[in-house]
Amino acid sequence: MKSIFCVVMSLALILPVLASAQQPGGPAKRAVIKKRPLKAAAVKEPVKAGGAVPMFALKKFGGNFIFLKRYCGKSKTNPAVKAVLLDFFATDCIACVAQLDELQAMAGQYAPGLETFLISIDPKPEEALPAFLKEKKITLTVLTDMYRKTLLNYGFSIVPQTVLIDGECKAVYVTKKEDKGYSAVAARLETLLK
Repeated sequence: MKSIFCVVMSLALILPVLASAQQPGGPAKRAVIKKRPLKAAAVKEPVKAGGAVPMFALKKFGGNFIFLKRYCGKSKTNPAVKAVLLDFFATDCIACVAQLDELQAMAGQYAPGLETFLISIDPKPEEALPAFLKEKKITLTVLTDMYRKTLLNYGFSIVPQTVLIDGECKAVYVTKKEDKGYSAVAARLETLLK
């Protein structure tokens, strides 16, 4: 008797659901789950001179992670470093490649007060970088940002982009479209490294 009661109750609960899903003369409808539209990712404003820069931890190509906070601000570990230069680039970016020699020369001229990082946005750095770095004789520290999170966090969508950061983790100079080379960056460095 109990089993008959359970079957009857189950049918009483299931039949209305099945009946509402059936169209007369047609197959049962599938339930459509409407997805909420995804919120658009917040578009960040590009880093501007005078503003604080986002901190990051990026993997050094062929090495350990580099933490920006160790080069500026209260967590700075090397007092000789007074400025940090970040240069976002890609190996297939003609403008980026064209200025690498000038960047290396400037980095050497202003060391040890200037710490320079090349930040590669190549999606497959293990394929793109080894031959490129050897061919171009790059001696600077190269960090990998293959998912472009740091690039986007700085408010940039294209390369090349260069940001000069002071010892307080503030942007001193951010490249402009009209910039040709690093003369404007060098002028700011002269002031910072006095």
